[in-house]
Amino acid sequence: MDMLNRSIASSARCKEYAGRTESILLEWGVDADKLMESGAFNPRELDSRSEVYFSTLSKSCCNPVIPPPLTAISSTDQFQNLRRIRISGAATFDEELVLPNLEMYDIYQAGIYQDDPLYANSTAFKSVNLPNLRRLLIQHSEGAESFGHIYDSIVPQLDHIALTDLLTGDFDHILGLSTSLQSLHIHCIGPNAQTPTIRHQLVNLDVKEFRYTHEESFEGEDWETHLGSIKVFKEVIDKNDNLKAINFTFDFNFIEELSEDACDQSLAWWKGLKEEMRLICVRKGIEVLDLNVSIGGVLYTDVIWEDGLG
Repeated sequence: MDMLNRSIASSARCKEYAGRTESILLEWGVDADKLMESGAFNPRELDSRSEVYFSTLSKSCCNPVIPPPLTAISSTDQFQNLRRIRISGAATFDEELVLPNLEMYDIYQAGIYQDDPLYANSTAFKSVNLPNLRRLLIQHSEGAESFGHIYDSIVPQLDHIALTDLLTGDFDHILGLSTSLQSLHIHCIGPNAQTPTIRHQLVNLDVKEFRYTHEESFEGEDWETHLGSIKVFKEVIDKNDNLKAINFTFDFNFIEELSEDACDQSLAWWKGLKEEMRLICVRKGIEVLDLNVSIGGVLYTDVIWEDGLG
């Protein structure tokens, strides 16, 4: 980064090229603060696989952790053109994120710990600082703790939400704050999105495109209980008058392999429910992108049966 900054400082052409950069990818270990030193970059898209401090993106000189090369920033417009942010390393909420043109925030957050003083900044996301934010994508790594109320201010303004592998309370909290959505994507690994409260919220969604993927492993042969959780999605499509498209995928694995009778019965049960759901979609003019159930054995590669419409 030092060599890049020296090139930009010594060459008008390099500075011009830097200023025309539309997209920046920061690989692991790249110092985002160093990227700021030249004052030349103002991209529309930032994809970071390294740690990013909100104070870096918001042009602050007050980062309490990293000695501030940010004090060298001369451009007050730097990074204010950002439309899309993807962070798959770690985000540190050391201050409010102030990006008035930001449209999408996509975060894979690893190693969240609520006792971290930088994490506890519940004012990191404010709608007044992010007036154009419309897409929020959140994916948590295994072992990550709840994100609490960090996103409360911005969720009501969103049109598109994608949630992957969150804790039960976080699924419930985000769904409860959402209003009218253009699209909702939920990817659930395990039972975290299967509580009665969340099922009630799914039934009462105001959403036009709903994509739901559920992966889970079970013990025993009680397929009726586990597949029975799918029935709530028939109610979802029947009660939501604004729904225009659905994509439901369920991948269930039974650690103790199902008997032949159980396989036949479960497949017949699903085909009956699938037809009922399909007919509701035909009646209401809902596009079916997929309705798919896969039943597997001990390994996810051991598919016992699979049936869908996609």
